[in-house]
Amino acid sequence: TLDERVVDAIRRLSPALRVISELYFIHQMPRHELASFLEISEETARKRLRRAREALHRALAPTADEIGASQAEEPVGV
Repeated sequence: TLDERVVDAIRRLSPALRVISELYFIHQMPRHELASFLEISEETARKRLRRAREALHRALAPTADEIGASQAEEPVGV
């Protein structure tokens, strides 16, 4: 499933990016709490989250292409 692919992609990130991704995307920790919880600066937290998003985007791009292709095959109005 898509959820499994996202979790798998997060698990393949480097440790620093994986932790911030799990806290933000899975546990829904607000961005302003990430820095304090991880004991890093807010700027570092922002940069790590940005790098994690970029890495996840690259990792999940084939999945997005598959989803788009399968939706294109479905008849309109169904």
